Amino acid sequence: MKINLRKTLVIAGTLLAASSIQAAILVSENYDSKATGTLANSSSGQDASLGSIGLTGDYDFNGDGAGQNLNVVAGGLAFSTYSSASGNSLQATSFGTKGTGGVAVAQLSLAADYTGTLYSSYLINFSSIASGSGAGYTRITSTSGATSGASRLSLRADAATNNVITPGVSYDNSSVVDGMNNLAIDTTYMMIGRYTNVGTALSGSTEGVATMFALTADQWDSFIAGGGDDAYLDGASVGTGSGQISAWAEDTATAGTFSFANGDFVQTVVAASSSGTETFRIDNMLYGTSLADVAVIPEPSTVLLGVIGALALLICRRR
Repeated sequence: MKINLRKTLVIAGTLLAASSIQAAILVSENYDSKATGTLANSSSGQDASLGSIGLTGDYDFNGDGAGQNLNVVAGGLAFSTYSSASGNSLQATSFGTKGTGGVAVAQLSLAADYTGTLYSSYLINFSSIASGSGAGYTRITSTSGATSGASRLSLRADAATNNVITPGVSYDNSSVVDGMNNLAIDTTYMMIGRYTNVGTALSGSTEGVATMFALTADQWDSFIAGGGDDAYLDGASVGTGSGQISAWAEDTATAGTFSFANGDFVQTVVAASSSGTETFRIDNMLYGTSLADVAVIPEPSTVLLGVIGALALLICRRR
């Protein structure tokens, strides 16, 4: 049977578009459209909006300057069927002997201020950790500056614990709750954050709860097979088994209003104390309105392969 190639490609495009629809991805940054080299330094930064969703302006840098590198490097972080090693990622390094920390800053560009339960995620892999305290995490702030007092909704792969990679989470930055269990070096993890009642006035009866989950690729596979939902994560035990999660932590705020709003800023932080070097690569940073937005949907190239495979099978059957 003769195949109408043009019609087949149209069908493929339609299926790909349909498969990529999420409830609402608010922010997406995978660095694939950024040029390799410096993402931001004290004098300049790359266009944050290029290839991203929900970001505007140029990347800014805050920190000691000489002691940190925030570079886009070739090669993404591979993570099961969720993400491949193609594309780019962000490599962040803090040299403890030359300063304390550096921050890559991008401004949010949202259609409307968000209210409700917010989800976030990113992939991260540490290649070195500070022998003193080091840190690697994302956070939301009201200003572009590095001052942590204005930060909130902080998802920490390394919460600045000495000599080990201890993840943590903070809702309002009044404190950071360290996770149960430490993470391993040279291992890619998916960090997932969930924040309730964002943009709502908090009280004893209306709490803001930030929850952190860390998963290896094998654990993510089990998560997907188990339904890929909140119930699975909330019910999982902490450990190294494929049916577990690698780390968990929860922080609660009972006062204040903490926004995720147009004009706010998202920051990627790397830090090291005076001893040692903290280096990690981070990829696929996402914020969304559902867990599926940030932790379930595979990257478009993976979806496309599935679509092409389905079309090939259809064509063979028609023949």
